[in-house]
Amino acid sequence: MTANLFEEVPLPTIPAVAIRVLELLAKPDVSTAEIADVVQTDPAITARILRAANSPAYCGRKVDSVDRAIVWLGRFATTSLALTFSLARCTQEGGALKRYFERY
Repeated sequence: MTANLFEEVPLPTIPAVAIRVLELLAKPDVSTAEIADVVQTDPAITARILRAANSPAYCGRKVDSVDRAIVWLGRFATTSLALTFSLARCTQEGGALKRYFERY
């Protein structure tokens, strides 16, 4: 029987920006501008969301604002990206999951 690689390894804490994005997106009447304001407080997440919005998978035109990137990507993808980037950064910076993330 093989042991679970993640057994007894604490998960990293999700950074404040990702948590705030989740809180905002739970509100049905949140505006794109509100989400963009929070996303822009983290330059790394902002850059990655803009890069994703400018990828061929989402848009054939240049997206140069976070507001527009969120519209192109959609709220679900924006949330997923913010969480993924936040968790990946926490894991890469150190902690118990770093070696598993690097292997992945």
